[in-house]
Amino acid sequence: MFILSKIVFFLLNPALWVLLALLVAWKTRNPYRKKRWLAAALFVFLFFSSPLVVHRFIKLHQWQPMPMKAGEKYEAGILLGGVLGYDENYKEAFFMGASDRFIQTLKLYKQGHIKKIIVSGGNAVFAKGDYREGDWLVTNLLAMGVPPEDILNERKAQNTVENARFSHHILDSMGSNSPVVIITSAWHMTRAVKIFEKEGVPVRPYPVDYMIVPSQKKIRWLHLVPTGSAMEQWNLLLKEWVGVLAIGLQRTKINTSSPVR
Repeated sequence: MFILSKIVFFLLNPALWVLLALLVAWKTRNPYRKKRWLAAALFVFLFFSSPLVVHRFIKLHQWQPMPMKAGEKYEAGILLGGVLGYDENYKEAFFMGASDRFIQTLKLYKQGHIKKIIVSGGNAVFAKGDYREGDWLVTNLLAMGVPPEDILNERKAQNTVENARFSHHILDSMGSNSPVVIITSAWHMTRAVKIFEKEGVPVRPYPVDYMIVPSQKKIRWLHLVPTGSAMEQWNLLLKEWVGVLAIGLQRTKINTSSPVR
């Protein structure tokens, strides 16, 4: 199912749709149909490559900031994986775009808002051997001065569903049924909250890693210029929407075989 989720993610790519439309147009001999396919390719390209359009949808989808209040404390915060890339040549991982999840988790711990850090991440980057993202994040938390007794490593999860399931096991072993802080990207928070709540874990969302400034209103001329990054952002949004829809269609408790990530 993990491989299936990767395939679905690949297919939810507007750039692929443009390429397929152009390919069909190239193979079509009927001049009328060729023009229609070319027009479709142009429409898809202009719509999904527009920063102005995608930013509107991102603003509607991503969570608004939820800063911690003075004295707000929780037993644990869960750092969701997906913050790194793995280089096979160097046999080493490196922080990538979503590393704000790591930074903000460390900040919450240092400020005393969370007592324990649950790191949740397995091998979702297809690294060879026994590599686990959770192990790597634990090493970096230790390097930043977090005591080992305050870190709980969940190193098996390959998707958000498994993040919730295996983290729930850890919380049960702690004897905790109080709300736990979920630290993940603002664009991923809606799906993460639904998954954790369906798993039976009460959560306190702490959105980070914003794709755009939360209160962005000003339109600049650059927003009118098509970009590849806009298509990439659409790819993430479409993935999240499909994931949220899949969760909504599930009437029973989720299970780790779900292809949604």
